[in-house]
Amino acid sequence: VHGGIGEGRIHLTQLGHHIQDHIGKGEGHMGNEQGPEIQGFLMAFIGFTIKIANSLVSLLITTILNIGGYDGSKDVQTASACTAIEFCYIGLPVILMVAVVIINVFYHLDKQYPEIRAALDAKRNNA
Repeated sequence: VHGGIGEGRIHLTQLGHHIQDHIGKGEGHMGNEQGPEIQGFLMAFIGFTIKIANSLVSLLITTILNIGGYDGSKDVQTASACTAIEFCYIGLPVILMVAVVIINVFYHLDKQYPEIRAALDAKRNNA
């Protein structure tokens, strides 16, 4: 339980970092002086996508357990059900974490930050 809580905090921290990057650095590309502010929409959309992702993960775990033959009414589970449970606790998180690392290798917004900041500052100074 404690490990899961710690892992969740790591993911939420990383998610928060990416959200802030995209909202802050997207300032020059979204909305205009007469148009609506986009930050509120983005935060609402992010909350919506988190709910969808949680639903998909629940579906995935349920499917894996069903394939493994898990039956919650039994006191003792079959070997395949135990393997499915172990995969959900060990294998699936490892696969998803590796996927996150691979995705983050291609995250390039931090490298573009000085250029974006200069363009935003120039836009503000000219306004």
